[in-house]
Amino acid sequence: MTASTLAAALHARPYPEVRLAAALLGVRRALPHGPKAAWVDAITALWHDPAPRARAIAQLPPAARTLLARLLAMGSLPAPLLIHQAGPLRLPTYRHSGLPPAPHSPLERLVWVGLITPDSPPGHPQARLSLPTDLVEPLRADLAAQGLLPPRPAPTGLLPTLPSALPDLLPDMAAYLSFLHQHPGLRLRGGRWLPSAALAALAHRLRSPGDPTSHARHPALAWLAFLAAGLHGQGEISAAGWDYLTAAPAAQLRRLWQGWLHAPPALRSAHRQPVCRLAAGWPALWARLLMSLPHDAAWGATQVAAALLAAAPQLDPYLCAHFRTLDELEQDIADALAQMARFGALQPSSLPGGTESDEGADAPYRLTALGRWLLAPDAAPAPAWAWSTTPAAPACAAAGSAPARPASRGCGSRARAAHRWRRSAARLS
Repeated sequence: MTASTLAAALHARPYPEVRLAAALLGVRRALPHGPKAAWVDAITALWHDPAPRARAIAQLPPAARTLLARLLAMGSLPAPLLIHQAGPLRLPTYRHSGLPPAPHSPLERLVWVGLITPDSPPGHPQARLSLPTDLVEPLRADLAAQGLLPPRPAPTGLLPTLPSALPDLLPDMAAYLSFLHQHPGLRLRGGRWLPSAALAALAHRLRSPGDPTSHARHPALAWLAFLAAGLHGQGEISAAGWDYLTAAPAAQLRRLWQGWLHAPPALRSAHRQPVCRLAAGWPALWARLLMSLPHDAAWGATQVAAALLAAAPQLDPYLCAHFRTLDELEQDIADALAQMARFGALQPSSLPGGTESDEGADAPYRLTALGRWLLAPDAAPAPAWAWSTTPAAPACAAAGSAPARPASRGCGSRARAAHRWRRSAARLS
């Protein structure tokens, strides 16, 4: 079974369920003993008549209207995610006259009155729920008129050119690895965290704002340590780290991007990364979907989740096994989008009126030209970046080569902040 019209969905329901819908909507009073077909016609006429439909929507509880708006935004959804989000969902047992039973949840109410229909037979392992196809646009117009739909971000369009300046991530990573190299005896907490004094000294070299005392209180630094995990071992730069340092800036960014996309859950969890519950490659599973989203408007986690659920229904069992509710799925995607923005792949957009969006579960973004290159390097030009020959304060100046030797001054030395990388055949051999 696939998404159908309201009349077709009602005809497919058992007689008691149609009778209950008629009772809840008040149309049963006009046809107290009518046949099923007559009740289907009456229910369909009510939902297609603008005035009665608007009254029926206004009489819904706020939670039911919120769920209705969410379905309008996302389309067909896996039944387990929807039931855990807004359930429970019981089978109707109304088989006699009198007052109908009261729904126990927003989902139950919308299903009982015919606004949510199954896309597959009951008990199907990949059951989905959706709105009747012929009611989607009328309901969207009604909810928008009542102010129940969130404001749409202003049209933006694709950013036309690649940025000329390096993303802050690359100088920050250079400063981080330089700091580790200059302190060979530094013991990392748990093999991954800098001690508080060293962390405070490093913070003055970074372009990222903040004066942290711990990684837990500064997510950007925890993220930086996570990305650097494959470039050193217990604070000593590894062979992979030296290869990274001698690469061109664009190649460095691409390497960090691929490492982030495919990092195993254990590594994400060890570095307190928010996206750590799923198998390796979880962001890569849906990241390329960003290329197919509209370029003339911004989108957030809700739109990305909807695109994922629509493009890959075969993943329903996998998603339902790892996420209990839609909120959990959207939050994981929102966390990943926020990290993509740190790469420069996404740029926060604005809401109508020119206000900048706050980072949140559904903060709107737009895909940048750099993001298009990271997602599809063969379909977009690579950035032509080059490291400056003069140091940029306060970050390390150039990360295109390896440091020759550890510095001998203290952690807070300003001379070390201007330390410059240079190639060393001994180090690279």
